[in-house]
Amino acid sequence: MIPAWNTAAGRARGWQVARWLQKNAATLKVKYIIFDMKVWRAYRSSQGWQPYTPRHGSPSRPSATMTTFTSASLSNHSSIR
Repeated sequence: MIPAWNTAAGRARGWQVARWLQKNAATLKVKYIIFDMKVWRAYRSSQGWQPYTPRHGSPSRPSATMTTFTSASLSNHSSIR
């Protein structure tokens, strides 16, 4: 969870983390990132960030949950803290 996600500062921090994950996607084996109703897919990286619509139901403004699919652990990466 991104602290104070519902503030401009919290949203900016969320994008900072999302872009760090995007930049390090190959090393971390990130397949995709979902944040702020946007999705970035490593296998379609040339398309950039695209609008995200949940599979079930209409899109609603979620809390600042950031979803990533990866087979690597983030526990050893402290540069985003």
